[in-house]
Formats: sequence, C-alpha cells, structure tokens
Amino acid sequence: MRTYIFFASTSLTFRFFFLEIFEKLARSEDARLILVSNFRDVDMPLFEDWETFNISFDRDPRPLRDLYNLLNVINFLSAHRSATVVTVAPKVGLLVQIGSTILRVATSIHIFQGEVWQNLTGLKRKLLILCDSITGLLASQVFCVSRSERNLLLDNLFFKVDPRVLGEGAIRGVPESWSRLAYEDRRFEIVDPREPLNLLFMGRINADKGLSLLVASLANLPPLDRKKVKLRIVGPDDGFLDQLCYELDLYGL
Repeated sequence: MRTYIFFASTSLTFRFFFLEIFEKLARSEDARLILVSNFRDVDMPLFEDWETFNISFDRDPRPLRDLYNLLNVINFLSAHRSATVVTVAPKVGLLVQIGSTILRVATSIHIFQGEVWQNLTGLKRKLLILCDSITGLLASQVFCVSRSERNLLLDNLFFKVDPRVLGEGAIRGVPESWSRLAYEDRRFEIVDPREPLNLLFMGRINADKGLSLLVASLANLPPLDRKKVKLRIVGPDDGFLDQLCYELDLYGL
C-alpha cells in the first residue's frame, strides 16, 4: 500500500484546495492517506475518513517553536520513510523538506502557490528567498500553480529539478481558456459600461497578500472613477483591514 502524507500550515488549505484530491486518493484500494496540519475543530468533520496528525505550525518566524516542530516532523516521518510527502506553504515546506532529506524519505513534493517575498524588499526578501531556495533544492519534485509563477521562481530561486506547472495552472484546475481570456483585448466587451466593475479578493487579509497595494490604488482614483469600482474582500481578517482603512482614510468612501 502506498502512503501519501500531506502537510499544510492550517486545515483551511486542505479544505479549500485538496478535498477532491483526497476523495480520489481514498477511492484507490492501495492508497493510505495521512493529513498533518494545525487542525481547526470546525474542520475536523471534513477529514474524519482519513488519518490526521496535529502539528501547530506558525506562519511567522519563531526559532524555538520552529525547531520543536522540525523535531516533531522528523519523529513523525521516521515511521513513514517510504511514503510520498507533499508540502504546501513556505514554512511547512522548509521544515518538512529538511526532515524528509535527513530521513531520506523516498519522494518529497513541494507546491509553491504564491510568494510572500514578491511584495517585499531588503533583507527580509533575501532571507525568504533563501528559505524557498532551500525548499526547492531539497524537494525531489516541485510544482507551482501558474506559468507566470514558474517564471518568477526560476528568476529568483535555485532548484534541483525544474518546477512544473500543476495541471492547467491551479491546484483544483482552471480551464486554460480562462487564462487566454485574461490576455485578450475583447475581455472588456463582457463588462457593461453602465455597471460598476466588480473586483473580488479572496485570501487571508493581511500585509503578506499585497492587499494594501490594491486598496491604495483604488483609494487614489478620482472620486467619480472610484464609484465605478466595487471591491469585495473575502477571507479571515487578523485586524489588518481596519488598520489599512484607517491609514488610508477610507472610512465612509
């Protein structure tokens, strides 16, 4: 029986991106599925059909906590050296790929899906690029979720093997025709000039996602043009949105 172990920083990643993949793997008689993450109680009913193991990964740098989690990863993987390991998210990828390399795990895969350092400058950007490069060098296979991301990774990181675009450009799959539409001028024909332009942001609401650039750009529009755009923001907020609106004086706009 082939064992597949998926690592993510939170169970939200599994919930939004991997449920269909897990269900397909579960239908295979020779597949054993193990999920490792910081599981939220509200998400547990979704994963009750599969083995789960809880490790409280932190997104922010916490050296002692990160070392503790690395030891937990090594201890856990020591019983699964023949498994296929899949990691998502930068911190998780770095720790698990280090552990997999130490234990010589048979197959270790990392999926890049958005780089925090893309919106940064200075030393922090260089350190995060170094960490992602280590992950890319240690993983036996590397995937990313778009062609543009692949070009970004190749321009900034080092890899043992070249990253491959996953499916048609997303974990859950997006038809290639959608990507082509974004590059064709006729896309503007589907927008009714009498209606506002609707923009949707989905993701964690914090500085890492570059949301401040989007909101600041809209705030700088002339008042009449600003009324022609509607921005909807969907995702867990750690207080960043209120802070951003206060700094840009957006209340009441």
